[in-house]
Amino acid sequence: MAKLLSKKATTEFTQVAISSTEYQDSQLEELTVLSNIKQTSKAQAYSNNKTTVSATAAINNEGLTEGYYINTVGLYATDPDKGEILYSVSTAKVNGYMPPDIGVSKSGFSFTIYTEVGNAEQVDVTVDPSGYANKSDIQILSERITKNEHDSEEKFIPKLSAEKGLFVIKNSEILDLNDAKEPGIYSIPATGVENKPLPNSGSLFVSKDPGGVRQLFQTERTIVIRQFGGIPSKWTDWKEVAFKTNVVNLTEPQRIGGTKEFADIPLVNGTEIALKEDVFFYQKTGLDEVETAYKDSFKEETNMFLIRKGNRVDAYIRVNVLDVTKLKTVFVSIFKIPDGFKIDLSMRESFWNVPLTVTQYTYPQGNYGALYEMDAKGIRFGSDRLGNHYLHGSWHTNDPKPDTKFKYMLYVNFYKLSEGRDFVSGSYKGEIHYVAVEIDGQLGEKAKVSESFYKYTVGSKINKASQNAWVIGYDKSGTEITRSKIKIL
Repeated sequence: MAKLLSKKATTEFTQVAISSTEYQDSQLEELTVLSNIKQTSKAQAYSNNKTTVSATAAINNEGLTEGYYINTVGLYATDPDKGEILYSVSTAKVNGYMPPDIGVSKSGFSFTIYTEVGNAEQVDVTVDPSGYANKSDIQILSERITKNEHDSEEKFIPKLSAEKGLFVIKNSEILDLNDAKEPGIYSIPATGVENKPLPNSGSLFVSKDPGGVRQLFQTERTIVIRQFGGIPSKWTDWKEVAFKTNVVNLTEPQRIGGTKEFADIPLVNGTEIALKEDVFFYQKTGLDEVETAYKDSFKEETNMFLIRKGNRVDAYIRVNVLDVTKLKTVFVSIFKIPDGFKIDLSMRESFWNVPLTVTQYTYPQGNYGALYEMDAKGIRFGSDRLGNHYLHGSWHTNDPKPDTKFKYMLYVNFYKLSEGRDFVSGSYKGEIHYVAVEIDGQLGEKAKVSESFYKYTVGSKINKASQNAWVIGYDKSGTEITRSKIKIL
């Protein structure tokens, strides 16, 4: 201090050192060095008046591995005879804590130390050029401010206009919505703009972030959205935003119009809703389910065909009677009903059996009858007439839906597939695209079917000795989906 007052020397404040040591007031006057220095920072000084100088410095925790408490701050200066010396010491009334650097966010402190030097003219005021702006920096900043003021006229609106409700980008003409990728709100006219989702005029809201560009186009009653992004970047299709009145909500009662397409079958109380296309078929031909004692009363072409639509089952049955001797006084069990088609047994409290209508292609009609017996779960039949009898009936089922294979059915012409024939004909239900005939394990070529009818050439004469012949149905990919047994008569 004396050297400064006598103008025999000048000094320069060099650095500020931060210490975690707590010194007693009585120790400060004798200090020449600080202990436990944790960080240092270059000091920058400027004079306040003829007798005082302010020295400033700043520190942060970048790279700091351990935190510490700031208890003492020392200001260092140069002495022409001794070199760098501890010029002044300040202690904290309330110490601050400098946390370690954990890579999340940075912490820092800045210091301004007011110190009396007696003769400020003898202090070299040193300035770090990186911390202050030069003339060139000021010029660049001025140009940026001017540019931003100009841009604000284009992208923002005056407070007065905002209070009047105007909130659009001024002087911005959009000719193609595909080019509107800068954030903002645009007024879009009804005509003269490409790639508009609607013919009306409206407002275009554009937002942008690292994920892409989003556009929202709003008219009086409609809002549509789309996005620009991806690799390579492209615009998605416009999608309409639904309002509460046309959104299917979870709990509120609603009336819903239009066609809705569901990816999965909807459930009601855990039960699948029956779909319009959910039609299942079951066909049974032959006498293997007829009671043994009565098999010789019927012909082989006796058959049953079941159709299930939703929970309704319709039965179509043809019974060809060969001998009425045993049938005049008894209802014979001739067919079983498979799972997926059985009657809902909860209905048995109201009635026991389902009557079936029976008729013949003759007149006058004879004495015959048929029913679906609940407990036996099968079809019973009796008659006093020979020949074909045609049965029909329907009932309600609560069975789970049948296996997918029941969606396809082949109707084979069973009349006389006799020895020496070389083709099989019939019709089909379901998405069957090809048929083939397999005889004794030998599979013929697949033939394309059309108009729900097929006529298949076997390629060689049918051998009466064959007892293992099938018509096989295939889907579009050529995968087998159903087969029907052929009886060689």
